[in-house]
Amino acid sequence: MNPELIEQTVRDYSGKLLKIAYTYTKNTCDAEDIVQEVFLSFITSRQEFASQEHIRAWLIRVTINKSKNHVKSAWIAKRSKMPEPCEELSCQENTLLDAVLSLEEKYRISIHLFYYEDYSIKD
Repeated sequence: MNPELIEQTVRDYSGKLLKIAYTYTKNTCDAEDIVQEVFLSFITSRQEFASQEHIRAWLIRVTINKSKNHVKSAWIAKRSKMPEPCEELSCQENTLLDAVLSLEEKYRISIHLFYYEDYSIKD
């Protein structure tokens, strides 16, 4: 894979993927670990990507899947479910995020994808 493409992709999508992972894990450190795993999967992937939109959709889907797997793990299930503030966000954004995190999972991810990733309601 082209090193410039990898570098540009990491720059373009790190913040977005971190926010997606955080909506599942409610923990900044766990979200950062997941994003690192996603980019490692991207780098080692032998998949051919048709466009930048294809890369974006693939990264988001892999982030969601890795986040769900992380939350399901037995060790994580024993930890506290109280979200910690996301260091990447302002106080006002953290307050809004807390409100979104209090919603059911299917609504949380839908809101994130619609408002932050510009997906249509149908998508």
